[in-house]
Amino acid sequence: MQVLEEKVQNPNRYSEFDFQLVEDALDVAILSRKLEKPRDEIEGKFDRALRLCKKLNREKQWIRIYYQRAWTYLFYFDDFSAFIEDFKEFKKYVSITSSISEIELYVNLFNALRGFCAANCDLESFEVDLSKERENLYLLLDNFSTKEDKPCSSLIAKFYKKIELLMDSIPEDNSPNKHLEELSNLLLESEGLIDFPFDTFKKMFEELGVLFPDNFEFDNLIDTIALLDEKRSSELAAGHTFLRRATQKFESKHYKSSIIYFGKSVLKLAKEETYDGLYIALKGLGYAYNEMGLLWASNNCFISASSIAFKSWYQEGILDSRVYDCTKQLAINEQLIGRIPNFLTWHELFHVIANQIEKEEKGEIPVYELFDACLSVRFLNTNSKLDSLITFLPDILENQNLWLSQNSVLYKLGHEENIECDYRKIGIENKEDLKKYFELIAGQPFKEQMVYETNLLSGDKVNIISKILGCSFIFEFKQDLELLFAAESLAAFFESFLATSLNNVIPTKETILIELNRVEKEREFTFVYNPERNLYELSLNQFSFNRDNQSKIVTKILEFTVHILTSNFFIDNPLEHLENLFKNEEVNERFALILHHRNFTLDILGQKPKLFLEDWYSTSIKEFPNIRKVPFNVIEEEDEKEYNYATNDSKRPDFDLNNISHDKRSVSSIIDENKWSIAKWKGFGFFFTDKGFYVFIGFENGNESKLIFEDWHKRFGQQDSEDLIRISIIKGIDKKNPFWYRVCISSDFRKMKHKEGGITVSMTKSHKMTPDSSMNLERLIDSYKSIKKFILCPAEITFNPQSINPFITHGILKTELIIREAWEIGLHDPDRMGITPEDNPIIPSDKTNAPVLEILKKRNA
Repeated sequence: MQVLEEKVQNPNRYSEFDFQLVEDALDVAILSRKLEKPRDEIEGKFDRALRLCKKLNREKQWIRIYYQRAWTYLFYFDDFSAFIEDFKEFKKYVSITSSISEIELYVNLFNALRGFCAANCDLESFEVDLSKERENLYLLLDNFSTKEDKPCSSLIAKFYKKIELLMDSIPEDNSPNKHLEELSNLLLESEGLIDFPFDTFKKMFEELGVLFPDNFEFDNLIDTIALLDEKRSSELAAGHTFLRRATQKFESKHYKSSIIYFGKSVLKLAKEETYDGLYIALKGLGYAYNEMGLLWASNNCFISASSIAFKSWYQEGILDSRVYDCTKQLAINEQLIGRIPNFLTWHELFHVIANQIEKEEKGEIPVYELFDACLSVRFLNTNSKLDSLITFLPDILENQNLWLSQNSVLYKLGHEENIECDYRKIGIENKEDLKKYFELIAGQPFKEQMVYETNLLSGDKVNIISKILGCSFIFEFKQDLELLFAAESLAAFFESFLATSLNNVIPTKETILIELNRVEKEREFTFVYNPERNLYELSLNQFSFNRDNQSKIVTKILEFTVHILTSNFFIDNPLEHLENLFKNEEVNERFALILHHRNFTLDILGQKPKLFLEDWYSTSIKEFPNIRKVPFNVIEEEDEKEYNYATNDSKRPDFDLNNISHDKRSVSSIIDENKWSIAKWKGFGFFFTDKGFYVFIGFENGNESKLIFEDWHKRFGQQDSEDLIRISIIKGIDKKNPFWYRVCISSDFRKMKHKEGGITVSMTKSHKMTPDSSMNLERLIDSYKSIKKFILCPAEITFNPQSINPFITHGILKTELIIREAWEIGLHDPDRMGITPEDNPIIPSDKTNAPVLEILKKRNA
């Protein structure tokens, strides 16, 4: 108590309006009560806490102070009058917007009022109508129990109401059986609710047992408790086993399998008495997702862990290092994601918490400076097209002590005069030196760590992006908090669902567009698919669901997921893969938390979090318009490597797909699998017109083939000037049929730059041609070598009678046609997909170690 008292009396420790000062003052008052100090001293401590609280006027602190003082008056001083006065003051701050823990305090004081207080004094003399007080409490509990968006709080409110009715039945000599039966049913409903205080109610019911020594329904209630307790006990043992295994895997950098075991441990440790274990599991799962480049799933885990860590703050005003760690990691994640408003929100909260917790950080750079430096790197590398949106940021950044970031934004906007004097102090004398300084900052290593482009979440329509297996899930929506929570939840869901599918789920599309629309009458959500744009239109109200429709929501999400997977991914043995996810990896336990993402976030940040850029604007901040005539752009260094696909590269090691994180993958595909499947590739050939030399791809469905080329026109125009459409003719694929060849169409990997440690996935379409002679193919090749350009177009092929109808208006001019011999294609060659297991390629007698043999060996293994 002496240490706390010294802190409270230290004018340099707290700011003038510091919530922690109020909490420390309240703790001193409680400790003085427990130490049985004189009443005058105890009351003086409580009065001081109330005076300090008046400056901040925070409802949660009023509630705790009046609760503790009322409890003190009744059970320490037997002062019924003072207790009742504080009880009345306490009620002023409790409402439907209060937390369930605050409702619990209300229930405690009410029971004290009608129990100990009513037995020792005349409540009417204090103008207290017990029936009216009971009615008010029951009304509040009824209102709370209908909160469908908070199923756990709703269930707890039902428990308190039912327990109160049970206690009412005793003096009135009514049968308690109905209430006891309903309490048993409510207990069964608590299964699966992570933050339900099972042990608190278990202890309460065990103590109530003396009132019902021979009651059948109470016996059933105890049996229900024992049944659930047995499940929980065995689950706890399994949870700790999984947690230890997950930790071993994480520490050995097997992040994929650590996700599986952290996920298995989460729900098994979701018990009141093992919140510490649950916190560790969630935190570990969050770090594992982070290592795999799945930042939305990571965010969801740290927000869930924060909801546990913050409970001690909200209920008792106690901050510990867990709160510090979670808010710090959430700020780090948002820097990697690039959402500026969200980073500012978590950074602001972290700043408040860090001022109250003395924690020694490891590392050479203090955490505040590191945040500021990384944010500066991001701003300087932000696309100059966004410069008009950052004009209010300098003052906002200054308010959070992000001074280097403030200077970086001012420099980017052309306001050098505002910062020149600061930099002269460190020897920067002119504009050229200042430019070199900020170019140096822009080139710092964090530049390579940024996962997504800077996102200001500003304007009428906004988006967030999640890269999963290299495919970009783009969520677009109007600036609406509920839609933002829905987008975050869905991004976290898809990331958690596909987190471990690293080597048997292959994306066939570069992007998946998901458009979210707010429909207030929508109780669940619906989706409509537009195949032309590969667009999913979702209609929903909010991503928060009660227990009644939660199973429907999960079913709907899985239906949505199956549609996305079947339309945008190739899955080897899909049924077997999905069964493994649900049965062996227990993926449902990993994404169970996602349904609580919205509520957990609001519990931590309040009902009006500042998650869009406009939320940070105020009349007190100044605008710094963009006056830079030439945008500040960082000169990119050529640090990427264009791989040389050697003819014989069999010694080059294969990628271990399990070790390549999602954010280091990319998809480059010109093939729309759905359209190609409908169009049905049937042939390949050439013809001449007065407009030039044409090469055609023949399809059975001509209309669908035109759609394929229309997509290419939108992407490449009428001329594929960079030859990104790779067309390869592979000769000599069959010894017995020497004139046969295969045509392959794909994105051209040679035109791409690949970073070390990353991988690019592309779809290839191939078609085997089986002519009786080489005449047509030789004429095609000779014509190409002579003209050196051709027009690629679709054509419709019909049979009986056979005819070819080319669509020359859909043609695309190209200058590259690749002709290869099958034997020379190696294991890491971009044309390797043109070799199939049944091929028996023609190999020259002097090529005893032909590269193609490595492919055939691997394909036939």
